[in-house]
Amino acid sequence: MAELVAYHASHKLLFLAYNQRRFRLCGKITASHERLPIKEVFHNYEQKLEQILQKPFLIKAMINTLYHALGGYPKTSPPGKSALLSIRLKSIETNRFLCRS
Repeated sequence: MAELVAYHASHKLLFLAYNQRRFRLCGKITASHERLPIKEVFHNYEQKLEQILQKPFLIKAMINTLYHALGGYPKTSPPGKSALLSIRLKSIETNRFLCRS
């Protein structure tokens, strides 16, 4: 079971970019492992994971995920780096909307 928890945690940002709601459901499945037989937990997780990966991620969701990842970024980066990255993400988001018009 520890492997499933580690897998889920290590792929968090990827799954968030695809489908945040279903990612959170996978987290609940992983957390409920004490109440269900292990085969059922893996089966339920596999079904939700397939649903997560059925459709490509949306740019908006990817940008949201990158902002989410920025939460830990300033602690490990030189001063000003996170602000620059945030500006670049905002630029990508803005340009995406400008290209649609």
